[in-house]
Amino acid sequence: HLGGEAGMAAHAATLAGEGAQSWLAAHQPKRACASAATARHLAADDPALRLLEARVALTCDRVALALSDLAAPFDEPSLEGQALIVRAQALRMAGHPDQAAALADESLRRHADDPAALLERGIDRAQAGSLRAARADWERVLEIAPDAPEANLARQDLSVMDADPDRSDAAQ
Repeated sequence: HLGGEAGMAAHAATLAGEGAQSWLAAHQPKRACASAATARHLAADDPALRLLEARVALTCDRVALALSDLAAPFDEPSLEGQALIVRAQALRMAGHPDQAAALADESLRRHADDPAALLERGIDRAQAGSLRAARADWERVLEIAPDAPEANLARQDLSVMDADPDRSDAAQ
């Protein structure tokens, strides 16, 4: 028994959130956004679903929605750490690279060697022209979490850097 209508809504919100994650994994961002919005509608106060909607919103270029979802603090430390990185991504996408870099640095101060924070800081550094530092961050991701999704993204970023003679370490 799920506890009546509220329990059914919470269960439906959980399923919609899982659906959003599945759609993301299937590279279907519009469907992921719709599922995440449904989850938030059904459980507006759930911080994990708020973070999920923010993360998914970025895949649909809905930066303002992501920043709105991330405006309130997260009481759970693990969610707050993730929220810092999603905020950094949103700020970078909104054209605020200095604020994004500051959040990535703050996340790494709190959680040293966090692959998501290292990946984001590498992106911020590369966009600022600090290619050696970006490479170091991405290589660190590969060292500490070679099988993580962040490692795949770090490999892609390194490949792009290596393929572009104007963005190679030697060009710096």
